[in-house]
Amino acid sequence: MRRTYSLWSAGLSVSAVLLIVLSYGAAPADPEGFGKIMIQICFFGALASAVASLALSFLAWKNKERGFLKWTAPLILLGTLLVFLALFVFMVISFL
Repeated sequence: MRRTYSLWSAGLSVSAVLLIVLSYGAAPADPEGFGKIMIQICFFGALASAVASLALSFLAWKNKERGFLKWTAPLILLGTLLVFLALFVFMVISFL
């Protein structure tokens, strides 16, 4: 049975995006106690999920798996990175 690295890669990239959005969306202005711990768990879980997703995507390319799923992880993570970069640029522009 062949392993489908691309399917796991796509799933982990989606979970990384959901966890990073959850960590930013659920964060109050001044987090304290358990809320701070949950935000940290979501954030570092998103980072770990993103790294694992990219590693599995690399394994899918190495094994020459068919289909488009091996491309989804880098594209989803790149899109998320571009959105946060655009938000940062707009925030800087708003202060001018």
